[in-house]
Amino acid sequence: MKSKLSWKFKRIASIFVLAFMLGISNVILEETRMVEQRKEPMELQHKNPDADALGGQDLW
Repeated sequence: MKSKLSWKFKRIASIFVLAFMLGISNVILEETRMVEQRKEPMELQHKNPDADALGGQDLW
């Protein structure tokens, strides 16, 4: 009787630990995706360094 109770306790404890570890790994994965993912792609703008000398016009 005692061995059955011990076996059930070990099984429940291992399932709990496994579920906890899986939840923590999902949180870490979601945070990593949120940090690395950009909402909008960055847009590069090319400006002429001499634009002020030309009256502020952009040649690109």
